Amino acid sequence: KLPRVIIYDVPRPQDDNVALKEILEHNFKGEELQKVTDGCSVAFKTGDKLKDKCNLVIEDTDTTYTPREPRYSVSGANWEKFDEELLRGKRNHTVPLTYDCREEVEAAADAITNLVIAACESSLRKKRNRTAPVPWWTEELTRQKKKTYRARKRFQNERDLEEKQRKRTEYLRQKRRYDLLVHRTRKESWEKTVTDNGNKNPWGLVYKMSVGKITPEKALCTPNGGTNQILKWNDVALTLLNALVPDDVEDACDWQREIRANMQQEPRTEDCHSIEETEVARAIYSLRNGKAPGLDRMEVEALKRSWPYLAKEITAVLRGCLQWSTFPAAWKIGSVRALLKSPEKDEAEAKSYRPICLLPVLGKVLEKLMSTRLQETFERQGYASERQYGFRKGKSTEDAILKFRSLASEREEKYVMAVLYDISGAFDNLWWPGVMNALKERGCPRNIYRLVLDYFTNRHVKLIGRYGEVSKAVTKGCPQGSILGPNLWNMVFDGALKEIEDIECEAVAYADDLLVIVYGNSRRQLEDRGLSATRRLE
Repeated sequence: KLPRVIIYDVPRPQDDNVALKEILEHNFKGEELQKVTDGCSVAFKTGDKLKDKCNLVIEDTDTTYTPREPRYSVSGANWEKFDEELLRGKRNHTVPLTYDCREEVEAAADAITNLVIAACESSLRKKRNRTAPVPWWTEELTRQKKKTYRARKRFQNERDLEEKQRKRTEYLRQKRRYDLLVHRTRKESWEKTVTDNGNKNPWGLVYKMSVGKITPEKALCTPNGGTNQILKWNDVALTLLNALVPDDVEDACDWQREIRANMQQEPRTEDCHSIEETEVARAIYSLRNGKAPGLDRMEVEALKRSWPYLAKEITAVLRGCLQWSTFPAAWKIGSVRALLKSPEKDEAEAKSYRPICLLPVLGKVLEKLMSTRLQETFERQGYASERQYGFRKGKSTEDAILKFRSLASEREEKYVMAVLYDISGAFDNLWWPGVMNALKERGCPRNIYRLVLDYFTNRHVKLIGRYGEVSKAVTKGCPQGSILGPNLWNMVFDGALKEIEDIECEAVAYADDLLVIVYGNSRRQLEDRGLSATRRLE
């Protein structure tokens, strides 16, 4: 147990012996009062110096410290023991290679995960948040520290004033030497660390520290805008999660209702080819090492090490996913990490955070295979916009900048104006019926269409912290961290770019950032064309 104590300054009652219930009812109303009295130890004290105030002390005794399950450390792993445990587990728990229903596919996917995690448990250490030793400390510093300590004690214990002054001077001299030695040693050690790490890996530790990618875990801040006081960690976490992962809204017009109703209708197209073992191997080995795992805690390195022993089983499960249009339920659960966008952002505002969704690595492998089969669909002639430069093969930010400069400089009109559009929470608000409709229009293979539909069904996210976890169902958006997400966004955004093709303007898009260039010989022309483009995009 790690209780949390909250102290409020409340009006002092006229009678110090007044019932605690009256004080609570005076300061809290309705749901607030229920939250205070449910699972909390409440007391007040009147010993405050202020005449008109007392302290109301609320102790949340239901709060329990439950640290997040640590990752496995692959550095210094005993891979030989890992191999032995994996083979032993494979002999004891055979994973079937053929399936007669989607439930069997789900069970086989869980069995493979359990085999790999069991091998990790026996051969890999877990990362711990231990206090690191001071790397720059030396024996010379230890000796000087002891000298300084002894000089201070002699100075403090001396009773003769003249001798005390002399010993004080000696103590200050030793302390100054100690401070200078600490400063010099620490600086030299840091310079050596920067040089060694920078030469070894320019994008490693030093780079991550300089751009703020390595930061301590922070406590969640109570969000603004609430009418009730939030007293429990779960309430804070759920409020933040609801803001970062919004729910789908009711369809506002007939065409939206029609698109949603037609989601379950499959396209009249052929199925794509089955999954081969060689392409599964390519997908697995293309994953970057060191990426944070999902809730299953399976490291990329562990999956790569397992592949030679579980190649047939993993391939069979992925084939079963395609055959039975099943994206396993365990692979649909994401672990959300709320990252503050920048230090100057208000921590009490949900918009100040960027939700990163950590997904199971086997789910990412299946997404890669789906993305490969959808590549032709994504790039279908007549649908994919040439104005999109984000997440497109052969295009980059430099190409987008050069295109913008050429469009602006080559116009013969008197004026050129750029209108920038920032789509708030673009990836988090991606409308699933719109995605499925775009896939159908582009002639998506039938079995992939069914698999994407299941990919969007019964998705969940969890926010795990020091005092518990909260979860919620996901009804729209694509996880920031998924493989399919960027291409699905581009496919839907292509429709918006098509909407402004017949207007006298140009556009350059990079993912969810859009820049529209309008031109004319008068200010009125610029305003009319800019407003016309904005109305179309709305």
